[in-house]
Amino acid sequence: MKKLVVVAAVALVGLASVLPSADAHGRRNRGGDCGGGDGGFSGDCGGFGFAGAPVNFVEQKVTAYRTELRTRTVPTTVNRVVSRTVEETYNYTEMVSTTTPEKRTETFYQCVTREVPYEYTTYVPVTTPQKRTFTTYRCVSREVPYEYTTYAPVMTPEKRTVTTYRCVSREVPYEYTTMVAVMTPEKRTVTTYRCVSREVPYEYTTMVPVMTPQKRTVTTYTCVPQEVVRNVTVCRSVPVCVTDPCTGCTFTVCRPVMDTVPVRSVVMQPVPQTQEVVVNVCSYQPQVQKGVRMVSETVPETREVVVNVCSYQPQVQKGVRTVSEVVPVTQEVVVNVCSYQPQVQKGVRMVSEMVPVTQEVVVNVCSMEARPAKGVRYVSETVPQTREVVVNVVRCQPVERTGKYNRVVYETVQEVVNVQQTYCETVPYETTIRVPVYAPSAGAPCYGPSYGGTGGFGGHYPH
Repeated sequence: MKKLVVVAAVALVGLASVLPSADAHGRRNRGGDCGGGDGGFSGDCGGFGFAGAPVNFVEQKVTAYRTELRTRTVPTTVNRVVSRTVEETYNYTEMVSTTTPEKRTETFYQCVTREVPYEYTTYVPVTTPQKRTFTTYRCVSREVPYEYTTYAPVMTPEKRTVTTYRCVSREVPYEYTTMVAVMTPEKRTVTTYRCVSREVPYEYTTMVPVMTPQKRTVTTYTCVPQEVVRNVTVCRSVPVCVTDPCTGCTFTVCRPVMDTVPVRSVVMQPVPQTQEVVVNVCSYQPQVQKGVRMVSETVPETREVVVNVCSYQPQVQKGVRTVSEVVPVTQEVVVNVCSYQPQVQKGVRMVSEMVPVTQEVVVNVCSMEARPAKGVRYVSETVPQTREVVVNVVRCQPVERTGKYNRVVYETVQEVVNVQQTYCETVPYETTIRVPVYAPSAGAPCYGPSYGGTGGFGGHYPH
């Protein structure tokens, strides 16, 4: 940083020594050795920059810092859930429904429609051309000098104390109760049902189809082509010249414009034609037939079986579990603190202004005229009617029952697992940068670029 300050001071001293000779030479020669009036650069100026102060770049080694990702393995205690199934007996009440048919009188409403004449007013659009004055605005741009402040970042290393937390595990004894299943055989009487089938004669009626030829009149439709003209709205793009209000640049954009175009198309119109054909009409006649069907009956059977009855007895057991604690660890690290310093710079920006332009155009003004009209509308009325219906009334009676269900019991088991952890570490490294150094030149006749002549750069430096 000190080397950069020394180099900048040497450049400023060389610039101060060059400025008087360049200014005097610019006053004597307004064109002179720096290009004259034919444009471009000539003589000893050498283009933009400081005349007689060439720029040299010096390589300098500096130490920079970068952040690298590192990975480490950290043992972590996690909790794992283990499930087991427990069978339990419960009592519940079941509502058994009983359906009973009952006669009830209900009132329903029937909708009746009738025609009612009425008068209404319609509005017809009427278009009238009128002259009106419109004011449009045109964008005019101009250059305005201004000053703005930029902030340059400055990195400063500082020592800071950081507290990190480390996980420490220790074993703790504890007691827990487990339920041990005990199986006991018991004799029980079970009733099973066996299905017995037997043949039963019965009579049934079948419908036999009978085909009868009949003459009928059929109407068919034939499609006849017909040309129809209709108006279709199409969208086309029209180029429009637009000026950007911020930059003042003029460019052409395409805007959509809707037009109505007549289009001819061929439409198929159906034409009815009547003809007489003979069709077969199917009718059904009932016939009584005899058959045999199988009827199944359920017969109960009682037997004695031995079943295993499961009961649970509690047992106390001892175990050891791992308890994790977080311990704070303090360490001192060096971090780079970034601060910003303001710098004032000058520039030129474009300012756009809107200039009003007045013009007279003819527009079509649409107005609506009221016209009376008559019509018929349908009015619906609801008429109540009464009828007697048979409804099924459902009544529920409670019945006590016993059932079994399996309940899942969850227990937490702790275990240590290695976890991959990613962290950031700041690593220093050396790099080479190029620093600009300005050295004054003794034979320079003018200072910097000047504006003169007929379109190029002359030798006069503007004040």
